[in-house]
Amino acid sequence: MRFLCLLFAAVVAGAAHAAPEAKSLVGLSVPVCTGDGLPSSLCGGRDVIYYGGRIWTGEVDQAVFVEAMLVRAGKVVTVGTATQVTAAARPSRYLVNLQGRVVLPGLVDAHSHVGMLALKRWTVGPHPSTWAPTGGPSLTDIAALVSARAATAPPGEPITLFYGSKLYEDLNAAGITARAFLDSLSTRNPIYALEWSGHAQAVNSVALAESGLRDFQPDPYGGWVGRDELGRHNGLLQEFAVLPAVESLSSRISDAEYVAQHDAYAAAGAARGLTTTANVVFVYSDERDSDIRAAMRRPGAMVPVCIITHAGKLCAPGPDGVVRRKVFADGTPVARSAFVSIPYLPTAAMPEGFSANTGLGLRNMSDAQFAWALEDTVARGGQLLVHAIGDAGVEQTLARLEARPDVDWSLRVTLEHANMASPSQVARAAALGITFVREGTHLVLLPPMMMEVNDPALYAQGEPLRSLYAAGVPLALGTDAFGSDPADTSVATAPNPWLDVMLTVVNPYYPHEAITVAQALGAYTRGAARARLLPNQGTLAPGKDATFFVPSVDPFAVTPDVLPGVTSCLTVVSGAKQHVDRGCFGTSL
Repeated sequence: MRFLCLLFAAVVAGAAHAAPEAKSLVGLSVPVCTGDGLPSSLCGGRDVIYYGGRIWTGEVDQAVFVEAMLVRAGKVVTVGTATQVTAAARPSRYLVNLQGRVVLPGLVDAHSHVGMLALKRWTVGPHPSTWAPTGGPSLTDIAALVSARAATAPPGEPITLFYGSKLYEDLNAAGITARAFLDSLSTRNPIYALEWSGHAQAVNSVALAESGLRDFQPDPYGGWVGRDELGRHNGLLQEFAVLPAVESLSSRISDAEYVAQHDAYAAAGAARGLTTTANVVFVYSDERDSDIRAAMRRPGAMVPVCIITHAGKLCAPGPDGVVRRKVFADGTPVARSAFVSIPYLPTAAMPEGFSANTGLGLRNMSDAQFAWALEDTVARGGQLLVHAIGDAGVEQTLARLEARPDVDWSLRVTLEHANMASPSQVARAAALGITFVREGTHLVLLPPMMMEVNDPALYAQGEPLRSLYAAGVPLALGTDAFGSDPADTSVATAPNPWLDVMLTVVNPYYPHEAITVAQALGAYTRGAARARLLPNQGTLAPGKDATFFVPSVDPFAVTPDVLPGVTSCLTVVSGAKQHVDRGCFGTSL
């Protein structure tokens, strides 16, 4: 749930710190193996010794380093002192002098949504990164933006915009439905207003019709349709009810456009040390995702996660044969749909027309539906990701797992977000051995909303991080970002994982839950690889893939404000160069 909160001041401050000056150590200072014009991506079959730096293997959450690493055929052979590594190498070898720099395992984004929701040319209004988690544009703002575009847009072309809780508040105050309001702005163009969380939409009648949504249809599996007093669509869609509208938009975007967007996303990630992204497929079908991924320059940059969008859906295995599937126990605080145990505080921004939300949020799955997903996971293997933000959503998840004490859930289930998990729930999760997948930007996006709409008791226990380590709960980190149109230069092409790292080590609303840089990097490497069943990634231990990067600064030695500005000087995936910033090395590359 989210678009990146840019935290401009922190990013600018981080970028202002220059990379440390390279210093020449003994041996060759020309990393020829990762240069251009080589006979193969694996250095012509030669061994490669990386030396003269500080290599963090990622095996422990401490700033402990080795001096050198031997890579052969895309795998780590050994790590240790330069003498030990040289002794293990074959005579035919390349030498790469790291010039005193740090080496880290490639970052693994444990939770993201790569596919873009809309094209830049359809979109009006500011991006959520400029205003979330505040309420966003008002009805007056939206009317001006959409009316201006509708006056010039070709008939049938979508008009898209992003909104927040202010839309719900203004609709309630005006006594008008979203459908009627948006119909007043255009009856010849479909209007898709996208809640910045990705979990809801507001649409006009044209968009409803082209998405195949009709009055008096029942609520879909895992989704909720807003209805007026006569039971007709009021234009608001929550949870899986948004899927027809999302796919109506994505069907207008060609595979070639998506391939280009995915390639740009992967390249931008590699430029920050991000080498693998767990892509929760959302905007189009799993089959289409397979085709798009196959056409990418580096298909392995994305690991697909399938959402169980209808009863009995059997998600297909990914390219590695592993089934990664996801369900949603609840919604988000934006629409007051995170499932909680204490009623939401009275608010003018509660979306109207959803009888299922009695003040405790939305429970998206019955226990029987949840049990089916778990049984499928046990029967066919792989893993199940469970979205649960509210404490009641977390409770339903834990209770379903505890109902099967005969099953080891430790590598089968991950709890995504868990923003309101209580200390007792954290202890139960530790007993089950399941991983919590958290996001740094949630630490600044959700607490202000929780303070506004949730009982203080729920806010008080929010955003566990340090307490997860204390309880023995494995932690992984992800961005939970949505991809954007590369043509939109006002938005980052890919999320910044270093912003997440900075926020976890600061944790501004819950500083007592802050973690160390080593713990954050462990969660973004070893923890994320473990969470997504990627056994060859996450560390630089012998036998693992030689997937690593050289950050522009030593993240263990800088203040937190510098971290969002970290980039990669050199990114290597399975022994092959994927990104290089020649400016980091002067004339040595």
